Amino acid sequence: MIGEYSTIDWVTLGGIATTAGAVITLFVSNIRDNRAVMREFEILSKEISNERSILSNENTGLSKEHDDLSREHKSIKSDTGYIRDEMLAEKMARESLYRNTSNAEEILDKLDFMREVVIQNSELHAENKRLSSKVATLQNDKQELLDEKAEETQKLLTTISSFRSQLAEFENYREAEEIQSLLRKIESSLSEYTN
Repeated sequence: MIGEYSTIDWVTLGGIATTAGAVITLFVSNIRDNRAVMREFEILSKEISNERSILSNENTGLSKEHDDLSREHKSIKSDTGYIRDEMLAEKMARESLYRNTSNAEEILDKLDFMREVVIQNSELHAENKRLSSKVATLQNDKQELLDEKAEETQKLLTTISSFRSQLAEFENYREAEEIQSLLRKIESSLSEYTN
């Protein structure tokens, strides 16, 4: 017995003080770890936002390519209108020739055949070259974009997986459950880009 307190009282008080110190130390450690987790979560959110803006810019580039092709289509349509007008003028000239020549029908048939073959051949050749070049360029650009997107998405999924495994140590805390829920939402959003 020491003073008014027995040895058992002092041991009990010492145990309580030790337990309180351990709880305070654990609490401070958890606060520090939660702050680190939140910082990493903010970094991941910024990376995801950057990826979304990059993908949006890539979609804008593809839309511009589509607009360019649409303008070319309108130009071809305009050229077709011009050719139609020329054909109407030629038709009128043929009718005049037919009236004035005995074998006009045979001459006109041969001219028609030769003209159609030449026009179709030159148009098909030019269109084929132009479209082949465009398709090859677009396919290369698309493949590069898909490769970059897949690589970046895989990096993000790996980081989230690593982050989730670190977070698993804190499963008894409510903040960890909320962060797990947010991570599932992020992974779901990223899986839309990989499909």
